[in-house]
Amino acid sequence: MLKTLEELSEMVKTYTPNQNTFRPFKLTFNMMTNICLSHPWISLDGILAHILLRKLLGDDFYYLPSSMPIDFFEMVALPLKKYALDDLFIYHGSVSLFEREKLFIDKIYKRFEDGKMKFMDSGRSTKIDITRGRFKNYMINLPYLPIDKIIFYGNGDIEEIKTLLPYLPGLGKKIAAGFGFFRSFEITQIKKDKSLVNEENRAMRPIPCEFLDERKNYEKIVLAYKFPYWAKGNITLCCNINEKITFKPSVEDSNA
Repeated sequence: MLKTLEELSEMVKTYTPNQNTFRPFKLTFNMMTNICLSHPWISLDGILAHILLRKLLGDDFYYLPSSMPIDFFEMVALPLKKYALDDLFIYHGSVSLFEREKLFIDKIYKRFEDGKMKFMDSGRSTKIDITRGRFKNYMINLPYLPIDKIIFYGNGDIEEIKTLLPYLPGLGKKIAAGFGFFRSFEITQIKKDKSLVNEENRAMRPIPCEFLDERKNYEKIVLAYKFPYWAKGNITLCCNINEKITFKPSVEDSNA
């Protein structure tokens, strides 16, 4: 029996991460196939939010309406540390680090197979419109990276994240077409937290300008700064990735 929205919401709200176990870590995916991208990077908090919902909702996850997304993301708490300023916060999770940045282009072709016309309703017209609708022929250009490893940095519950990653079918776009499969993953605790900035104080993820010392010069760009990255309400003026930044003194780490 399909559950109501209220029942699904309660399933999500029951999850509470153990903040006492949060530690800095490095996550490495050993890739088996090329990764297809529609954006210059992938965000660790977005990945974990997606697979955590899959785990919490079970089979009900696959009945969620794709044409009308339900925003469970305000309810779910990730096993990652938060960095907060008033009502604004980001998670301690970097974007993906690739060993090379040169993109290549692949193509996917979709063609109507006339051999399957025998399975169509004989009472309907056998003339197929291949210029529009679900039988439309098309070609898609897909940018991809041929890489062996993808690296993320984070600060959170390492053991919990280990239990989530097996729910991840792959990374990037067009996984059903064979892109983004990984052979294995390795997650290890590290001494220095590099989830927000690295050793040179360069941004490892989009960070809203409200968090940053405006006396420092850095490139600003309008970006989505937290999941769900498709939501317009999560877009604001941020520092660009790899910009050298300084946080405001008033901003403090928060696990709330």
